[in-house]
Amino acid sequence: MEFRRFTRACFAAIGGLLWIIAAALALETSAVIRLWWIETHNPFILAAKNNTPLSDRKPLSLRHGKDVRHTCAGQPDWNSFSPTAALPAWAEPRQHESKEEAERRRAVFSGLSDPDRHLFALLNDEWVAAIDTSGKVRRLYGNGLYRAAVEAGATPSILQALERRLAETGALAPKTPGSYVNLELNVVPNIRDEKEILLLNADVPGWIHAFIPSDFQTLRFDNLPSDTPWDGIPFFRYKKNLRNARSGQGIRFDTNNYGFRDRDISVPKPPGVMRLLCIGGSTTEEGATNDTTYPKFLEKRLRAHFGENRPIEVFNCGISGLTTSGHLARLADYLALEPDLMIFYEGVNDIHRDLAEHWRTAGAASWRRLLSRSAFASWQMNALLYPDEETMRKDIQGLVIENFHAIGRAARSRGVRMALCSVACPDPQAVTRDERRFFDYHARTAGLDPCLNLERYERILRLLNDEIRLFCLREGFLYVPVAERMDGGYDTFCDMYHMTDSGIERKAEVLFDCLQDYLPFQQ
Repeated sequence: MEFRRFTRACFAAIGGLLWIIAAALALETSAVIRLWWIETHNPFILAAKNNTPLSDRKPLSLRHGKDVRHTCAGQPDWNSFSPTAALPAWAEPRQHESKEEAERRRAVFSGLSDPDRHLFALLNDEWVAAIDTSGKVRRLYGNGLYRAAVEAGATPSILQALERRLAETGALAPKTPGSYVNLELNVVPNIRDEKEILLLNADVPGWIHAFIPSDFQTLRFDNLPSDTPWDGIPFFRYKKNLRNARSGQGIRFDTNNYGFRDRDISVPKPPGVMRLLCIGGSTTEEGATNDTTYPKFLEKRLRAHFGENRPIEVFNCGISGLTTSGHLARLADYLALEPDLMIFYEGVNDIHRDLAEHWRTAGAASWRRLLSRSAFASWQMNALLYPDEETMRKDIQGLVIENFHAIGRAARSRGVRMALCSVACPDPQAVTRDERRFFDYHARTAGLDPCLNLERYERILRLLNDEIRLFCLREGFLYVPVAERMDGGYDTFCDMYHMTDSGIERKAEVLFDCLQDYLPFQQ
């Protein structure tokens, strides 16, 4: 009798499990079919696939913005900015450095405080690992996401590779200045990553500090075509003086004598000139031509407003795909152009390239990583695939805001002011159903996060923009409310991140309405 009851229970459990599997397969199949139907019938998706935007996309009427200027009211003015003393030599951004100079700079590391050690790593474009007597990484300085992973006991793969290398016989000796460990991380075909890591004695007896150059310094690509626009690493630096080349966005463009999408830049800066640099990724670089980017629209408006007696230059320093970590790596290049004001419209690439990967891989539970492979879960259970807002806010602070803080420290020491823009996206409440499906489709197929949709992206941007606003308030930098003044859908945005020609011009208008009262000129 007991055996029969046990047998029936087993069959019932197996039957229930099979029903659950069948239901899951049915839901997954229905989701795949629904997504296929949307992709083959949505007019916006079909237009994008054919590279022919719908003809009913109308130009925006520009708003000459008392509402914008009201939003900018109460912010710091130009003269309230207080430059700081010059940074110590170990923190000064530099374009070129010999091996001997790097060793002398790193020799001071063990005597620094923890906050200064983080600043050291960020401004010198490297990670510094504190390794105990057993050869295990116990602390990391630099990249905020890697640092959080180490603190949580989830050692990133690059640090695991370093631990294995140090475990090899003789790899740790001697622990004196000039002792190096070579680490090869050639995981992807035709991409080499060979890091030369300096080992120095740490302040804790028996521990060492390992100075790890970032990928921006060590990656080498063996298969770039001869007509590539990239100077070494894709999505980091363009070649100088390109003509009619294809940009990271795939459009034809020219670059100047410093590799940016603009006219040539004179250094030293001519006397009396006010120079503004617009820094960001493809959302700064974008525009049909070099003259229809938001920096060029902004320059025209400022010159028309202040007149010829107030020489103003605005340069487009946008590079497709660049993150705030990349901007830190290129900070010396920006400062070498002698700007008076650096304007950042950035955070998009941090979300897609660094934060999304962290949230759904290294920083995600196993069940969440498994669920993220499901089309049905991505469609109907999207909120479960991402951490809670408190965790996302903390990660944004640890990566984006810490990078901006380091950039701000260096800029302030040079007397350079900063303005940070909030990042805009289509309004999920204002778009039509077809527009929303188009933006969701683009996020799935064009980004690095196939689970991202418009609603989730807008919520992440709200956290990012709030942190940018609070950072500007603390540091006395100008906050430009681009997201607060941009709305609409397909008429403003050609995808979830980039803008139409009219949207680009409106972004320039928002910046102009804030800057006309901020710049130290009287009309």
